[in-house]
Amino acid sequence: MTRYFKDPNTNPTSNNIRKQGRKLLSVDKVYQDSDEILELTERLTQLKKEASLTSRRDDDPFTSNAADIASVTNKLSKLKRDHLLKSVANENTKDYSSEFQLTVLRELLTILFDRQPHAEFSEREVKQVFNNFKNSKNDDLYDDSLRFVLLTYVVNKNDIKFPNPLEKPKDVIDFEDLVLDTILASIRKNLQRYNSDSTTTSAARLTTDIKALISIYLYTWYDSKADNKIESDISVLFEILENTNDDVILQTSLAAITLLTFYSENWFDAIESSALKLFEIFQNRSLQDKLVIGQALAFLYSIYDYSEQHADLITSKENSVPYLFNIPTIDNGQLHYELSQLATDLRLSTETDYTDDHLLEKIESSINASLVRADSSEPHPNDYDRYEQQVLDNINSLNLGLRRDGINYSWLQVLVYPSLIWLFESRLSTELQRSTFVSNVYYSLSAYSVSWSRTNQRLKLFRYTHINDPKFVKSAHIDQARRNSNSSDEYERHSDKHRHRRTSPKTMKKVSKLEKNLLSFA
Repeated sequence: MTRYFKDPNTNPTSNNIRKQGRKLLSVDKVYQDSDEILELTERLTQLKKEASLTSRRDDDPFTSNAADIASVTNKLSKLKRDHLLKSVANENTKDYSSEFQLTVLRELLTILFDRQPHAEFSEREVKQVFNNFKNSKNDDLYDDSLRFVLLTYVVNKNDIKFPNPLEKPKDVIDFEDLVLDTILASIRKNLQRYNSDSTTTSAARLTTDIKALISIYLYTWYDSKADNKIESDISVLFEILENTNDDVILQTSLAAITLLTFYSENWFDAIESSALKLFEIFQNRSLQDKLVIGQALAFLYSIYDYSEQHADLITSKENSVPYLFNIPTIDNGQLHYELSQLATDLRLSTETDYTDDHLLEKIESSINASLVRADSSEPHPNDYDRYEQQVLDNINSLNLGLRRDGINYSWLQVLVYPSLIWLFESRLSTELQRSTFVSNVYYSLSAYSVSWSRTNQRLKLFRYTHINDPKFVKSAHIDQARRNSNSSDEYERHSDKHRHRRTSPKTMKKVSKLEKNLLSFA
């Protein structure tokens, strides 16, 4: 049998091209050098054929060979698992070609997602996979090995299945330690190295590291606080953001900064600091970059605490023209000028179109609702709770969602979404339905959840309980997000409003451009 070892004479061209552009072998070829697997596969096929013939002749289920089929299937699954790991989870894996190993990693990810028999992997095996490819020159191998580690933790180990939600089994603790002590430490080292003058890190690998950082914070922060180095991570990410001209790196690092600012223990201090730096970067960037940075600024403005300014406003009747409220580190006059100038530049630009104008309108609407325009025809809010509700209503009215699931997205969810697609690819919808853990984290980014967190932070209440605690699962912001998602009838009525109106291909292309641009970052 032929084994796919490295061969210097092998033609690098392959007809097996995935839609993402990676070269993969047929999965069957991965197993073709194992006589035992081939024999069992043939045996299983024969048993199923016999069972089919038997069922046609006899309705008695006890005459079937179901037990034999189950036994062979179980043995075959274990053999395939062990065979796959042999080429990626042992110390001597250098003889295998990258094409072969990439195919193996993709098959392991499929096993994880499908919860196939023997889909559990030990902490030692997973760690060895990462160690084998963390220094690989092949960006795809590094990408998939990192996803394999994170998904083993997220998909297979930390689903909420244990009896006492506040007591994690030892294997879950082991995997959490692996992610935080080994994987996160390696990613931080890579990010620091990228900021050095002698870096040779590719843009693709940097993007992978930042998306992995986002994923780690998303799925461990509730339990572990990711060892409380948020401020340090934000500082490193800002250095990357300031020095990059790559659109994907800019979007990804911006998403990470926004998420980490939201997760910071010193919430409002972190918002003031991050908003100032983002605004300074905003003023010196291209039009497209400004639109992306503007989304992060809109989010930070929407979660800041203006309650003291509101109290002063009610007392003194003074305001900070052209807005009633402000983040102290940013001048409102300069903010107003920059947004007006951006709108003018977009109208004059030949490189932008309607979707860019529409996105800026949403950003401006969000900021205006948060800071409250002094010249607004709407009555100024006398009650701060009512003001926060108005901000939430505004975010909901913008229809920021990228999925047809009825969830009211926050600006943060829009920015983080490409990282979710990177981690789960086409399986995101399935995991949201299958995994309570994954769906809770997803819903915690919704507009309603973010508003709930903002109010609790202002009132000095706990922003979050334990992610596995039933109180969290049933808390108001998660429950509301679920009800929004499950109200399919209401959502269909909303989406059916213009169902019979014919839309030209040109218009459809314009409307879908924003979503395509955001998904391209994944």
